[in-house]
Amino acid sequence: MNHLAVFLTELVSQPVITSNDTRPVEHTDTVTLQCVAEGTNVSYAWSRNGLTLSPGGRLVLSNGSRTLIINGVLRSDKEFTCTGSNPLNTNTSDPFLLDVSYGPENVQISVSPEQATHTSGTNVSLTCAADSNPAPEYEWFFYGLIQQNGQQLDIAALGVNDMGIYTCQVFNNVTNRSSSSSQNITVIEPVSTPNITSNASSFIEHNDTVVLTCVADGTDVSYTWRNDSSVISNGGRLELSAYNTTLTITGVLRSDGPFTCWVSNAVSEETSEPFSPQYGPDNLTIVREPDTPVYKPGTNVNLTCSAESKPAAVLSWYRNGDLVHCGDQLNITNVSNKDIGSYVCQAFNNETGRYISSPLYIDVLEPVANVSLQSNNSEPVEQRDPVVLTCSSQGSQLQREWLFKNQTIQPNDRVHISGDTLLIDPVYRNDTGMYKCIVSNGLNSISGETDLVVYYGPDNMEITPKNPVTGKIGKELTLTCSAQSEPGPVYEWFNGTESLEKGPVFTIPSVSMKHAGKYTCHANNAWTGKNISLTVNVIVQSETIVPYGGLGPGAIAGIVCGVVLAAILLCVSIWYFRKKYMNRSKSGTSSNDPKMSSSGNIPVTQTEYAAIERKKPAPQQLEQSNNGTSAASAQAREVDVIYMRPQIIGPGANPSGEIVIDNRTDYAELKYR
Repeated sequence: MNHLAVFLTELVSQPVITSNDTRPVEHTDTVTLQCVAEGTNVSYAWSRNGLTLSPGGRLVLSNGSRTLIINGVLRSDKEFTCTGSNPLNTNTSDPFLLDVSYGPENVQISVSPEQATHTSGTNVSLTCAADSNPAPEYEWFFYGLIQQNGQQLDIAALGVNDMGIYTCQVFNNVTNRSSSSSQNITVIEPVSTPNITSNASSFIEHNDTVVLTCVADGTDVSYTWRNDSSVISNGGRLELSAYNTTLTITGVLRSDGPFTCWVSNAVSEETSEPFSPQYGPDNLTIVREPDTPVYKPGTNVNLTCSAESKPAAVLSWYRNGDLVHCGDQLNITNVSNKDIGSYVCQAFNNETGRYISSPLYIDVLEPVANVSLQSNNSEPVEQRDPVVLTCSSQGSQLQREWLFKNQTIQPNDRVHISGDTLLIDPVYRNDTGMYKCIVSNGLNSISGETDLVVYYGPDNMEITPKNPVTGKIGKELTLTCSAQSEPGPVYEWFNGTESLEKGPVFTIPSVSMKHAGKYTCHANNAWTGKNISLTVNVIVQSETIVPYGGLGPGAIAGIVCGVVLAAILLCVSIWYFRKKYMNRSKSGTSSNDPKMSSSGNIPVTQTEYAAIERKKPAPQQLEQSNNGTSAASAQAREVDVIYMRPQIIGPGANPSGEIVIDNRTDYAELKYR
């Protein structure tokens, strides 16, 4: 009987690594790592830091390679992986990170700024670093005395007392190990400005011996003397002491010097003020800030006085003779009117017994502000009213300049300037224009303006066209009136007393004979209370009138003869009808009174008439006709008039003397009514 054997093989699951110690200490602890995976006939292999692990030395495999023992663990034992495999598959664990504690070691101190020596007064930082896991604790010691905890030690304003050895001690509280390092800080105090002292305050030239001593503070100071710019060495009248701290001058001279002492060390160098035989004070100067001739109130003014003197002069300030300050600088805060005055700086040399002084004047001005120019009369009338212009402003020590049309105003018998006012009495039309008042002082200037308008007129009236004016029948005629006036006048046109139109222009759209006559333009200025009128004479002409200059001798002779003949006939006619009329009046009859009249188509303005009137007795009571009308109504007139036309003339006198010929027919018509 045959048997079939079936073997089941399970796949390898992902291995898992476990450890007996999560934070081992380097060189001290042993770590055991276990690799566990599910599956059939699993084989195990290890890797460290990405490389296949071979057992031996500190590394021991056991339990079918499931267990890895690490003796004397190191910080380099960081990452481990375990691989499980069988004939079906291979699987690898996630990396296992081993956190090994170590240190501290390799303690180092860095100094900033990094230099061998440090200048007194500078800031220095010491920083400590060490290899350690976990991060260590830091402590700083100065000559065994703890200073502070922390990785960095800051020393502000380094002084000589800060010079010495600084120790950084590092401690790892996991490994329970400590380590330290030290740093020496060298402090050099910079040299101070040297000062030269003398053995006497005054000397006699050629006789006295002067001993000059140079004194300076600092570390390891070296001294060097100079005469003017030359380095002094022993010899002749000049002798140096040990370490060059003193200079002896035998038989001192006025020309000796100036002497200077130069000191130095590793970090600095300084030079003294020059030393010379005593003199001064001379060349006193005053500097003011800000440097302006006048000041606005509230300004801060600084006055600085200096003088050439050896030794330095004692400086004093006086205002208006009173001592106000001792020292080279006088500060005046928020300057005001009370600070105005003369300031004197006096320099005095206690050794030479000499003094010198210099004055300075401080002036305080209110700036010019709020300038305005106003007139007391906004509507002055020419030759009647005065005008006062007032220039108001704020400020102090003000000066005013008056301008008219940007030209300086010169006073005269009409124009008077007094302080802030300008008087014009009386005003004329040419005083119209822009006035300006410029107000200034030493600080600034501002101007004010006003426009003055003088009312005048009307006067100098003109009418165009000029008088006499000729208008042609049927044509438009425009009369334009103008007059000088401010403000502009009110114009009105009249024909006699009849008002025609208001305004400077009067227009006749179509001229006819009735438009002949006199036309008056009247102009009135309500502000000045004045008015003016001008009249022109309008002559109407027909378009066919021919002037005298256009006729020949024959035409003129014919016209003259015709006029004479017409006059004779008219006179005869008048005589005849007058005689007949008188006869009829005597007879008392009135039924056939002759009446002579014009045809009625000749304009009144063109004809001169002569008339004879006859008064009738009062009419009798008339009997009504059947139709209700009076039978004698045609004769119920109070006056019978005989018209006659002895002469044809123009509408006005002919100024040129020309004969004007009318082209109409002249005739007389006799009617019996």
